[in-house]
Amino acid sequence: MALGRGDAVALLAERSDPLELEPPFQPSAYTYAELTAAVNQLANALRSRGVKRGDVVGIFMAHVPETSIAMLACARIGAVHSVSAFSSQSYPLSVLRLTFFSRLCLL
Repeated sequence: MALGRGDAVALLAERSDPLELEPPFQPSAYTYAELTAAVNQLANALRSRGVKRGDVVGIFMAHVPETSIAMLACARIGAVHSVSAFSSQSYPLSVLRLTFFSRLCLL
């Protein structure tokens, strides 16, 4: 990190265990250095799968920090991303809407 902020918290999320009734929140933090590494790793994985600038990436994930990482990875390589609401009812409509694109990758 050029400005020396690699150890500062860039993304903070609170996760709860779905198996427990009372949610003890489990904080999940990414520093700028960790966030940059995770974004670069996913961007490289998308490139190795053939995703390139202008392609459409459909992101169908729960509301977790990794969703932000996926959006940033798409932006890094210049791919268009479409984020769908995470529910069982929205999945078929999201896939139908995204099938109109010739180059598509789903996460």
